[in-house]
Amino acid sequence: YREQESSVLLEVKHGPPGGRQYFLPVAPTGGLPLFDDHQPPGTEVRVRCEALAGQTLIAERHLPTYRLPPPVFSANSPSGLANAPDSVFLVKVDADGLLTLNTGSAGFLHVRSDTSTMEGYTLFTLSEAYPYVRQGTDMLAPLRYITSMQEYDNIRQADNVRSQVEA
Repeated sequence: YREQESSVLLEVKHGPPGGRQYFLPVAPTGGLPLFDDHQPPGTEVRVRCEALAGQTLIAERHLPTYRLPPPVFSANSPSGLANAPDSVFLVKVDADGLLTLNTGSAGFLHVRSDTSTMEGYTLFTLSEAYPYVRQGTDMLAPLRYITSMQEYDNIRQADNVRSQVEA
């Protein structure tokens, strides 16, 4: 299996430049793709967007919203994005089609090429309070919010939490 190479082609629906598919986050060293738009605070992320090379884009930083949405069994409907950007600034895409973003503190950055549309790229920065789920038992706290008390107790008291969650 040495000296072998393979390629994978993905079909991409073409839209106007500036849409989400035109942005690819990459590691600042090495340029390998980052397959996660959720990055820790203080991380530098390079974004490849060759279709917008040489252009100046609008970046908006939004602070995190700590309001919880209504539970799934609630009659209330969720509210949309209510907070205005904390700051707005310009970022320049270099001639190679790369721009650099720093995640800063918790919240999210939204980068777009045109103020008349929300199409663009969003980079999320999660606080330490965000529930990371690495194993079945990590689901318990978040599940309490979206399950009834009886369902939650059944999951919590199960011998195999993961299979009870998946049931």
